[in-house]
Amino acid sequence: MSEKYRVKLENNRIVGPFSPSQIAELFERGHVSDASPCQVFPAGDWFEIEKFSEIKEAILSKISGKSENTQTAAEATVVNMMLPKKKTNKQLQEKLSTTDTEETKSESSIDNQLNEFKFDKEQGHEVDYEELEKKYQEKKKIELAKINEAQVQAKVKSSENTIEEEVETEDPSLDKTRVINRPKKNSQADVDKTRVIQRHDIAKPNEDKLIQKIEEQAKKIANEPIEEEPLNTSEATEFINIRDMVPALSQNAELAEKEIVTLAKQKRNDDKSNLSFEEPDELDESDDDEVEEKKRGMKPIVLIAFLVVFWMLFFEDDKKPVQEINPQRVSIVFPSQGEYLDEVKANQALAQGLEQSALQSYLNLVAAAKAYRVSLFYKFQDNPAMGQLIQTYSQLFPNAKSKLEASTTLFNLIRVSQDKVLTDANVAIGTANFYLNSNKYLTAVNTIENYLRVSKKPTVTMLSIYLEALVKAGRLSDSKDVFNKLKDLNKLPIEAYINIADYLDFDEKKTEATKFIDKGLVIYPNSVELLLRKADLLLSTGDIKSYEMVLRKVEELKAEQSPIFYADLLEHMGNAAVLNAKSSLAADFYRKSLQIRESSELRARLATLSIGGDKASQALIKESKIHELIKKSKFAIKEFDWESAFVYAIEASDLNPLYIESNLLLVDIQIKRGFFSAALSTLQRLKKEYPSDKNVNNKLIETYILAYRFNDAITSINEFAQVDGAVNTPEYASMLGRYYFTNGNDLTSIKWLSEAVNRDPLADEDLYLMARIYIKNGKYNDGKLMLSKALTLDPVNLKYQVLYAQTLYDQDGADTAIGYLRDILQSNKDSPQILGEIAKYYYKSGQIKEFNIYKEKIESQETKDESFYRFMIYASELNQQADKVLLYARELIKINPGELSTHIKIGEYLAKQGRYDQSIEAFQLVKDRLDSYPKINYMIAKSYLEMGKLDKALEFAELEIKKNPKIPEGYYITGEVLAKKEQWPQAIKNLEKAVTIDFSYVEALLSLGILKRKQNSYEQSRELLLRALKQEPNNPIIHKELGYVYRAVGQGVLAAESFNTYLTLMPSATDRSEIEALIRATQ
Repeated sequence: MSEKYRVKLENNRIVGPFSPSQIAELFERGHVSDASPCQVFPAGDWFEIEKFSEIKEAILSKISGKSENTQTAAEATVVNMMLPKKKTNKQLQEKLSTTDTEETKSESSIDNQLNEFKFDKEQGHEVDYEELEKKYQEKKKIELAKINEAQVQAKVKSSENTIEEEVETEDPSLDKTRVINRPKKNSQADVDKTRVIQRHDIAKPNEDKLIQKIEEQAKKIANEPIEEEPLNTSEATEFINIRDMVPALSQNAELAEKEIVTLAKQKRNDDKSNLSFEEPDELDESDDDEVEEKKRGMKPIVLIAFLVVFWMLFFEDDKKPVQEINPQRVSIVFPSQGEYLDEVKANQALAQGLEQSALQSYLNLVAAAKAYRVSLFYKFQDNPAMGQLIQTYSQLFPNAKSKLEASTTLFNLIRVSQDKVLTDANVAIGTANFYLNSNKYLTAVNTIENYLRVSKKPTVTMLSIYLEALVKAGRLSDSKDVFNKLKDLNKLPIEAYINIADYLDFDEKKTEATKFIDKGLVIYPNSVELLLRKADLLLSTGDIKSYEMVLRKVEELKAEQSPIFYADLLEHMGNAAVLNAKSSLAADFYRKSLQIRESSELRARLATLSIGGDKASQALIKESKIHELIKKSKFAIKEFDWESAFVYAIEASDLNPLYIESNLLLVDIQIKRGFFSAALSTLQRLKKEYPSDKNVNNKLIETYILAYRFNDAITSINEFAQVDGAVNTPEYASMLGRYYFTNGNDLTSIKWLSEAVNRDPLADEDLYLMARIYIKNGKYNDGKLMLSKALTLDPVNLKYQVLYAQTLYDQDGADTAIGYLRDILQSNKDSPQILGEIAKYYYKSGQIKEFNIYKEKIESQETKDESFYRFMIYASELNQQADKVLLYARELIKINPGELSTHIKIGEYLAKQGRYDQSIEAFQLVKDRLDSYPKINYMIAKSYLEMGKLDKALEFAELEIKKNPKIPEGYYITGEVLAKKEQWPQAIKNLEKAVTIDFSYVEALLSLGILKRKQNSYEQSRELLLRALKQEPNNPIIHKELGYVYRAVGQGVLAAESFNTYLTLMPSATDRSEIEALIRATQ
């Protein structure tokens, strides 16, 4: 019983499944070639068609005229439906059109002749074989000439691709008769190249035979060798025997280099023919291979020479042969679903997968994933293989060729199994591990805690993942409890030993961490993951000899053929070279590691190699100290101890000014403290060293936006776009989306944020920004949809939950929003932020009693974080308690000294109280930290104007115009100052400029209206004042000024009405007696 196959056409479209005879027909028509990628359906690996003996035999049989009548009419129809039409062969069509139509009369006599010349009832055509043969012989001569010409450079196979062959069209009138002209194959005997092929209507195979085919095919898939997209390591780092290599190198170095380069090229060409192990829906990676080929740069002989030196230094007595390492990339694809349910086969494949998973090595996990896919093929619904596949994929995820595609596939699998995340331990473990790999630590913690709340049946593996998530999320007290449950258990899984060691290392107990790794190595002596973790610990403790021996062991195990393990090995080899003062050799190892896996930390280490010698070695040793300082700084941040956090971050940065992680932490602290200029200086220095680093560019652009330096932000975005491939990354789209969001361009922002989410479905922050835009513009359904997606990715993010509550309030009222927030409060007990949001909605709905109850709850809390003080400021403003606003604002600044908007609030309230000197101090502090803060010079000028210091006011007013010429505030305050100086023409000019920029700017309209009245331009004054009144109908000053205008033009009734409105709106007016006198006089 033959297999069925899927085949990839030239346009990368995947068609099938087909039988071998169908593929032979595709070959005959020219839709596929012997080099076309082909796969055993449904989950086999991809190879060239010529690698499949069954298909090859069918093709040979087909083109030699000996094909059996095994293709049904239905199969032929499927082929026709799934293939694009070819262009019409006009010459052949014209030739056929001249044949004698009377041939149809002899159809009954032909029926009993050879099957291959059997015709249906459609009209047949006579073919001029002599003419076609003549054309074929002419083409054959051209073909042979091309082959001879290309023999030196390529195989016959490659020359065949240059021969242009005639392929008939899929014209309906010629559907039953084909004239095929194929070039000669060097692997076949001379065969007749021109023949008429007739397809037959044959009965469909019965259902039992089809089921049997599927069974045999699945069996073959399960037993296939694991060959998942190998990396090309023809130039990769290898450990070699020094005694064998030194003589050859010394004698024929130059000759050997040329020879090896040539062989390496041939090897890569051969590898390309064996690399088609992609899953069916994967994109063609040929372009990527070419790019990677260009990156390889280093000549093989040079790298081998470096390795000779390396092992001469470290392993002179080692006589073991060269160990070639061929790391294998893994394809993370969505499992396909079979047409028929077969629980027996599904359970068999599941058992095979569990057996492979138990071995825990990288290649065993790859084999396990394949077995689980086969199991799901036979039974997709209610199959425990789904949970096993999610868990296995989450472990293999770092080794995926495309992280974005792999994360999308895995995320979709998790969504499919969302209803089982609380009851299936494997689904919960895989989901949590996926979030850990995506740096969503709190979400991983929440996933496991939700499972434990419902099922209360933790596995050892689950506790291990839980420990890792708690440590990375910073929940140290909880992680200690989990550690105590795990530490005394016997024969833990590999990841448990790793995570326990990480916990102890985080607790600065490196000796105990090493002991746990050694304990794991007793059970799993060949675990590369454990060996590499031990190498990390040995490097940090300075045990260099043991460190080097561990590396040798990893090399002997070929790094389990895992790309990530191999990258780690190369990095460690570079470290060993640094410790032996071999900086150039170390640089080569680091670069090779970076080709496999990008790492900002490793790039920083590579940059420090330029100092060379002992200094480079010291820089490597200092890394462990840098990590300790980073850890201390982050802990101080959680305790709101900004001074200590700042000191630790500076110390870490001073140890290595080029180390990216410590410098980015320093930038975060500088921004939090409001030192934007210093933060930008740090980032600009980093960008000079790492112009293409995504993290550095992203943080620089983010800081420019926060500092309101939009021109610099868009310039940096354009510079980042010049980096090769950057414009196609989700980071680039996200940068543009955030830029336009801050600029207020909602439409363009949505466009780019949507593009960022399309490129990376896990970008929850971009989803949140989209939700804010939709909600702001009243599109609540779209906003809730975006928020729901964001909450799926980060269900414990209070910022997302608060915005969702606001949406509920806007749509359904206060009670719905409060009910939602109370549910959240159950998992965030006594959270000041949630309590404050509940109190706000009580106040907005007029439930003042409940508002005060929640206000008292918040005031009585011992923990006073940012959300606490923000709510107290809000409540004090509602009650018009200016002194309390200032009190709580100053307390908030202690926790978050970089909250510049709070400094502005303090300055504004001080100005309201007439404390202008203090208000200027508050504004000046903001100006010193962020000179580009919007309208800061305007605020200072306004305070100086109120103090009567007109020259100082004019100085800052003109500075505001210079800094922000496109906003009206600078022109307005300049006009006010000049009016005080009685420079009327200049004052009016500036006020008119302000009104031109902002047609509805009330302050400028009011001031300009007053000046026009004083110039007796009453009609202009009235028009300006009415425009202002339209914007602020309850502004008492506007009503008073209108009263003066109406009185001046003799409209007494209107004047009295305006004056009365003024007194009503301002009952405590100091000029009440004067205005009342004017009212009486008017009447």
